[in-house]
Amino acid sequence: MAAANNDIEKIEAQTEIKLPDYYRDFVSSGNCNGLAVCAREEVWPAPKEGDIAPAWTFYRGVTLLGIDAPDLPEFASIAETHDRLIAKGIENVLPLIKIWGNGSSFYGVNRSGETVIAEDDEVTILKGDLTDVYAEMIANLVQYQKDMEKRLEASRGLFGKSR
Repeated sequence: MAAANNDIEKIEAQTEIKLPDYYRDFVSSGNCNGLAVCAREEVWPAPKEGDIAPAWTFYRGVTLLGIDAPDLPEFASIAETHDRLIAKGIENVLPLIKIWGNGSSFYGVNRSGETVIAEDDEVTILKGDLTDVYAEMIANLVQYQKDMEKRLEASRGLFGKSR
């Protein structure tokens, strides 16, 4: 369900950061208030606790965060994610994108409207806007899925030979 204008204004007032117009349009139009794109379990299995592998193998999806609403999961909430950043000492970032499996990096905008990444306790200004960041993330996700398919095929071959 689309976010109401008063809910958008509420998050902007709470965070003292304005949503970019293109993001405001995204969460307030149609039936989209947040969006998650992730690999299917059968194509890219979720890692298990204790798994050791290259970092990218844990990054199975991308979430465009949304405005709080009854049907919006907590993991997809701008407000909830903003609170997590505040707890880490990062106050000048409105988080709008996160990568599944990478709990320490969030993409968003700062009070000046610049696109940023907040990693751990550091904030870095990026070139371009969030649509550029999102496009790159989706392209990476497609490539990672192809790479994961190769890894799974190789492991099946390896385990098949050892039996």
